[in-house]
Amino acid sequence: MNLSTLSLNAAIQAAITDARRRAGLTQRQLARLLGRPPSWIAKIETGERRVMLLDAFDLSAGLGVTAAELQALIDHHIRMQGLRATLAFMRRTEPVD
Repeated sequence: MNLSTLSLNAAIQAAITDARRRAGLTQRQLARLLGRPPSWIAKIETGERRVMLLDAFDLSAGLGVTAAELQALIDHHIRMQGLRATLAFMRRTEPVD
């Protein structure tokens, strides 16, 4: 697995957690809405389970957002990762007086 795949997975995890919290749902409540065990949601949010395309559609419906809105949230988290990486790089390369 390359760095970009790891970054994408982290962004998906963060977006799903973010959307769930914005919807005011616990992992257990979301799982119940989707007819899944709570561990399924927990494993997605911790990265133990990858989100497949059909899962993403189920998740977006359960979260009360469209697939496009979920994708936008994933894109936001990808941009935030890039910003954090840039800031970390800039801190490492700042001249020391």
